[in-house]
Amino acid sequence: MTRQPVVDDVATGTVTVAEGRLDEAVRAYRHLFGYEVRHEGRLGEQLALTWGISDPNRSVVVLGAEGEERGLVRFVTGPTPPPAPYGSRGWTALEITVQDVDSLTERVRSSGYFHVHGEASDFGFGGLPPAIRASQAIGPAGEQVYLTQVLATGTSHVRPPPGCDVGALFVAVLLCTDPDEQLEPYVSGLGMNPAWRFEAAVEVISKQAGLPLDHEYEFIVLAPRGRTRVEVDRFPPDRPARKHPGGELPPGFGLLSFYTSDFDAAVTGMRGAGYPPVGPISTVDTPPYGGGRCAVFTGELGEKIELIESLTKETP
Repeated sequence: MTRQPVVDDVATGTVTVAEGRLDEAVRAYRHLFGYEVRHEGRLGEQLALTWGISDPNRSVVVLGAEGEERGLVRFVTGPTPPPAPYGSRGWTALEITVQDVDSLTERVRSSGYFHVHGEASDFGFGGLPPAIRASQAIGPAGEQVYLTQVLATGTSHVRPPPGCDVGALFVAVLLCTDPDEQLEPYVSGLGMNPAWRFEAAVEVISKQAGLPLDHEYEFIVLAPRGRTRVEVDRFPPDRPARKHPGGELPPGFGLLSFYTSDFDAAVTGMRGAGYPPVGPISTVDTPPYGGGRCAVFTGELGEKIELIESLTKETP
């Protein structure tokens, strides 16, 4: 029986950054993307236990586009270096919506904060006309960022807020090798059934991944109730797991958080699918939690998934 999604939208993508690069990462997102700092401080005992992190004194900064509460970016300090692009299974890229990808890519390139490794290009999938124009870059924390301008018309697509050049994190990209098995937390646990499935060759990915340029990837799009998405890229089975020490998040982009107005149902769904929380459920006042409860789970790829209780009881 097909379940209905019990999560609303992507809340935050969390990236581990070296202590000495945190200020640089925050400056880059503020000056280039116009992001606002929503919270800065220490992880704290409560969240450290919930996340399974050994050191509660890690620095944390949460940033987001003006007027957006979903699709935030969070940096947390840690000692583990980021993985190479497409080098391991798990969360692999933050896809951020932009107004003019060509202009922003040039600003990003000249800033010194980012390394552009994929030039702005049109992308059309499944035999359809181009729906997006996107470039790819590596940020100051070693995180992979897709800068994406939506070309398709319609109101269902996430775009930057009025007056902003850059908007929310609207797609989180997950690298897997066996979707039928590895997507169980999202499908069986959270009810996010595949909304779109297709195959395509994408040269920019293959160049970075060391694969033949004509290699065809299977892409799967998972949809929560809102307008943000999870894009799943299927790679050959030899792509390794992402290694990290105990008491740490997976390095780089290692944790994706979802808002849910059905927190109890979502936690129950994850437990029932065989994914218990890695630590105690906590109630946290600081952004992005706003007094809601949170729980963290480990997926089949070793990736971390956080549920954040939305107290508005509205689907974004």
